[in-house]
This record gives sequence, structure tokens and C-alpha cells, in this order.
Amino acid sequence: MQSGVAVTGADIVISGEIRDFFATAKSRVFNTKLTGESRLAFKVKNLTDESTTQRNTQGQESKPVFWFTSEDIESMMSGLMQDAIDRFISDTKIEGRVLKSIK
Repeated sequence: MQSGVAVTGADIVISGEIRDFFATAKSRVFNTKLTGESRLAFKVKNLTDESTTQRNTQGQESKPVFWFTSEDIESMMSGLMQDAIDRFISDTKIEGRVLKSIK
């Protein structure tokens, strides 16, 4: 949670940090290989009991494209970010005002 930011009416505050988020494009004969990687850290604070936990997610994707455009990179990186958030949400549950890991 950012210092100096007031939160009212919440039981749990989720914040995050992008640790790595990059893409490369390597030209080859008849295609371009796109590779993207992401590493995110989520910090969760339970305001009821002041407990905190941190979860990390990592993702990587590669795909060849025949005609390379910036939209190809944007789409791939957007998918990596969405996948990381979806994994965090699907691996987490709230039980009795407490955030718990399913795994």
C-alpha cells in the first residue's frame, strides 16, 4: 500500500509492483519471433488484523508472426499481464474477511 494513501471501508487492500515486463522481436527468414516476459509482485494487507502477505507471478510467451506489427507485441504483453492477474485471483479466496491461498 502506498504511504500516505488513506483507505476507508475496506477489509483488504491489494497493491502490486511490476518487477519485469519486456518483449523482444527477432527477425528470421519468413517470420519474426516475438517473446514476452513478465514478473509481478502482489502485496495484500488485511486491515482488520494488520497481517500482510506477498505473492509473485511470472509469465512468458513466444510466438512467430509472418508480418510483424506493434499491435502483435501489444496484444501479447496485454495477455501476459491479464494472465498474471487472473492467476492471482484464481489462486486466492476470501474467507471470513481473511485472504487465503487456495494452493
